[in-house]
Amino acid sequence: MRNKSKGNSTVSHSDISEFIISWLNSKIEYVGAQLILYVMKHPDKELGILEISSHLPHQNTKCRTKYPINQGIGRTFEMIDKKTQAECLERIKKLKEAIAADLELGFEEEAKAKQKEIDAILNYLKETTIDNRIKCFPNIKDKEYQRLYISYRRILKQANDEYPEIASYIDKHIKTGKTFKWISEQVNNEYN
Repeated sequence: MRNKSKGNSTVSHSDISEFIISWLNSKIEYVGAQLILYVMKHPDKELGILEISSHLPHQNTKCRTKYPINQGIGRTFEMIDKKTQAECLERIKKLKEAIAADLELGFEEEAKAKQKEIDAILNYLKETTIDNRIKCFPNIKDKEYQRLYISYRRILKQANDEYPEIASYIDKHIKTGKTFKWISEQVNNEYN
C-alpha cells in the first residue's frame, strides 16, 4: 500500500483528530474502527469490554449482524456436573465388566459395540474435564476481550500500512486491556 503521510508531518491536534476520524469513518465496516471511534467519543472514561461490545456488532465469517454477541450474559457455568461425571465413570466400569464377560463367552461383536460406547463416554469426559476437574464454558468477557483486541490490532496494522502517524497517534492515546480508554491528557500535552 502506498504511504500517503509523507507530506503531512507537522499537523495540529485538531487536524490529526479530524483526519483520524475521517480515516476511521472510511473503515467503518471494521469492528476495530468502530471500537476506536466509540472509545474516542468517551475520552478519559474507562469503558468495560461488555459495555463496548454492546455497542458494536458481532462479526462472523459470512457477514456482520446488527446484534451484539453478548446477549444473555450470565455467570460462568460448568460443562458437566459432578453427578453426571460420576455416572459416566460408573457406566464405563460396568461396560468394561460386560466386555470381559462378552469376550469370555465369545461375543466379540457385542464387546466391540460396548467398547465404542466407552470411547464415546471417554471423549465426552475429555471435552468436559481436565485431570478430573470439570471445565467451565468460556467466560464471555474473556472471549469479547480477545475479539475486540484482535479487531483493534488489525485496524492499527492497517493504519500503519496506510498512514503510520495515525497508527502511532492511536497507539499512544488508547489504553487497552480489560477496559479501553482514550487518554486525552497525553493528546493535549503532546500536541498543544
